[in-house]
Amino acid sequence: MTRDDASRPTPGAPSSRPDAPAGAQPSNSAGPIPPLPDSTLPEGPMWPRWPGDVRPDRLSPSWPGDDDPNRRDFLRAAVAGSAAIATVAGTHAALAATGGTASALGPQFLGGSVSPAAGPSGSVNFQACFEDSGFAVTPSFTVNGNGKTSPGTFFVWMTAYDLAPSVTYAMTLTQSAPDGESGPPNDTSTPFNVAAAGNSIFLFSSDANSASQCPKADPATQIAAQHDLTNGISFTLTGTAHKDVQLKAHIKWNDDALTTPTEVITFTGKLTRNSATIATATVSATATQ
Repeated sequence: MTRDDASRPTPGAPSSRPDAPAGAQPSNSAGPIPPLPDSTLPEGPMWPRWPGDVRPDRLSPSWPGDDDPNRRDFLRAAVAGSAAIATVAGTHAALAATGGTASALGPQFLGGSVSPAAGPSGSVNFQACFEDSGFAVTPSFTVNGNGKTSPGTFFVWMTAYDLAPSVTYAMTLTQSAPDGESGPPNDTSTPFNVAAAGNSIFLFSSDANSASQCPKADPATQIAAQHDLTNGISFTLTGTAHKDVQLKAHIKWNDDALTTPTEVITFTGKLTRNSATIATATVSATATQ
């Protein structure tokens, strides 16, 4: 039985309201509830007694039904209150499930983006940079009529942050130009070759999330080196700590003169884990006459 049912008078029974006149009948009996003088129902804490309650002398002639505005307002308020309670409870449950931090709930709660997860269970922050061989960021360079550049050689950096140990990774690097030249830097590639007859490709490691995207010197710990990137470069981190890993490709222009006033070369790096690509990064440099 609901509160409304419990408060409805029994048909034919005298009214149970203490302020009703003797012999008054409920609205669903033969006659309407007679109006009561205002003086018998003083304003104050007695009215209303619950949401939607009104003074009985101000009721409509019949008992409020499902279409009565007082009842509708009361039910609407009850539904809204229940929804609010459910939302709060759901938020607290989600916080508990994600470790108790609001940022773990994601953009649907915070209106922002979620940083990618690092390590073998998620994506990796992977960044690229193009520098001259003096470790200066170089968005453009010049090529003279003899196909010589200023400066003479360059570095392309690819940095993967917060990599997990005991996992096999590989990095590849390709270059592409508007005239269709493309491929990994090696002895015959265009528009750039590797710069040295010996090793031109190097891998460095550093503490997790400490590496500079565009280094001003070689990082302290070198973990691998090889001549070119025809087949990429593979590595597995030892120990138990996560690390940043940086690839440095030392390259030079292949001595071709430009056929257009400018040429944009785009470098694309890929990071794979167990042969599956998990991140890519690109950087471009503009050659001018």
